[in-house]
Order: sequence, then structure tokens, then C-alpha cells
Amino acid sequence: MDKNQQIESFNNFVEKQREVMLSKGDDYANEDRLSNFKSSAYICGLTPAQHCLAMIATKVYRDWE
Repeated sequence: MDKNQQIESFNNFVEKQREVMLSKGDDYANEDRLSNFKSSAYICGLTPAQHCLAMIATKVYRDWE
């Protein structure tokens, strides 16, 4: 793989990430793309950042075992 092929591969990967992110945002959110994080954090009595970190910790721990 030369540099141009690497750049093309990277750009294709980033474009796919962009498509998935925007599509999932349409599936799970309203105009405020973080509305689900904010609402679920409120239900748990946490800030959105705390709730997001807790969700990440759950996923990390799942792979840790």
C-alpha cells in the first residue's frame, strides 16, 4: 500500500463512519442530537457526561472479563 492508497482507504473509512453516525442520529434523536443522553442521564440523576462515562465503563468492563 502506498501513501495515496492509504489516504484513499482512510477517507473511505471516515466517510462510512460519517454515514453511520448521521444515520443513527436520525434513528435515535430529535433536533438535539444529544437528547437521548441528556434524558437518560436525567432519569438516572446524573449529568450527561457522568452518564456517558458510566455507559463507556460498562462497555469497557464487558470486554475486560
